[in-house]
Amino acid sequence: MIDVEPLDEIDSYVGRRISDIREASALTEEGLASLLGLDVRGLRAIEAGKVKVFAETLLTASRVLSVPVSALLPPDLH
Repeated sequence: MIDVEPLDEIDSYVGRRISDIREASALTEEGLASLLGLDVRGLRAIEAGKVKVFAETLLTASRVLSVPVSALLPPDLH
């Protein structure tokens, strides 16, 4: 059986990764939010790990940030 982190830890990790990669890509919050079809408040909530990230948003974020989805997930989930 796979040992899986609690969902809130996964959400926090995914949010931090999106934020880190966004900043490394020199994308603003406004720019990424627009590309994801979100408002800035929604993106901030994702980056803070306060909301669940839908699979569609995760996939779109990986495409927009030019990284594989696995780069946004905790290493033990690959």
